[in-house]
Amino acid sequence: MATATPRREMPDVSGVLSGESKSRVSEARKLVWHRVQDSSHLGRFCFDPVKSSLRIRFQDGSIYQYANCSKTIYEGMLRADQRGESVGEYVARYLKNERHPFTKIRDAQ
Repeated sequence: MATATPRREMPDVSGVLSGESKSRVSEARKLVWHRVQDSSHLGRFCFDPVKSSLRIRFQDGSIYQYANCSKTIYEGMLRADQRGESVGEYVARYLKNERHPFTKIRDAQ
């Protein structure tokens, strides 16, 4: 059984990326990013309970935000990763549909 990967807190920088004022950044919430254990595409993901959204950072540095997400979806991704299952397949099954529109909030680096 795989062990859980430590979570790293990172500031919410969506305001900077979308052009909002710098003052909003100083008030940024801390989001807990979970590092995906074994994936060639997915890097990290986090849940924003205020926006009911899930963010996924890919290995290339791009970040996508999926709307209308519950904490249950986030917890399902955590469980899949901890069990050594494919988080990418979980995303394809539960996030890539019309109920969860996505927005690209950062391009690949």
